[in-house]
Amino acid sequence: MNHSFDVNVAMQFGVNAAIVFQDMGFWCEHSRINRTNYHDGLYWTYNTVKALSEHWPYMSTKAIRTAIQKLIDAGLLITGNFNEYGWDRTLWYALTEKGESIFQNGKINSPKKENPKPKKGEPIPYTVSDTIPDIVIGAKAQRFTPPTLEQLQAYISEKGYTSDEIDPEYFIDHYTSNGWICGKSKMKDWQATVNNWVRRYRKEHPAPEPEKPYGLYCENLSPEEFMRLQQEQAEKDREEARRQGLL
Repeated sequence: MNHSFDVNVAMQFGVNAAIVFQDMGFWCEHSRINRTNYHDGLYWTYNTVKALSEHWPYMSTKAIRTAIQKLIDAGLLITGNFNEYGWDRTLWYALTEKGESIFQNGKINSPKKENPKPKKGEPIPYTVSDTIPDIVIGAKAQRFTPPTLEQLQAYISEKGYTSDEIDPEYFIDHYTSNGWICGKSKMKDWQATVNNWVRRYRKEHPAPEPEKPYGLYCENLSPEEFMRLQQEQAEKDREEARRQGLL
């Protein structure tokens, strides 16, 4: 098995991202030639992260997620979900117009001006390099960094959340697919988002109420019914005392 990549893409986004980009472009082109996997005006390919890690055995799962996120952030790749069943979380991938141009022509044109307003239906493209620090000099706020799967799992364990309340892999796949957009804005605090997910789950799936003590069921009974139940309970208590030799 031979894996290749575009040197220009590797210089700007790293070798891993360049390899992922080359293979994604190849598979999307394969879909185009065979007229398959066509949705929303684009030809797509799809695979699970587990399958991708088997395809690229020299990359860790974390490295694959990071490479895909770089391509998404740079506006070269988008993700979607066109699975037949709602429980199927397999992600779909397609090259954007910018990514298709680079894949076909092998050239990266670094813009001198700010990116123009994107066409409707396309993600807002912006480029990042491997050397951008978490804190940008002169910036007022810290640049958001998506969590790794390991960081997310550690936080969920620390908070004591259950797998029913939040699935870490689904959480990362969900926000990776939409460019880490929360509502209509770029996510600023992934821990707060995790907490909101759990609050929403608990609101929609409230814990069952504990059984009430016997006495609480008597509040709506008539005096006669209440006396009858008291007598029955007293008789049961006496029978239990006799059985234990207390009477």
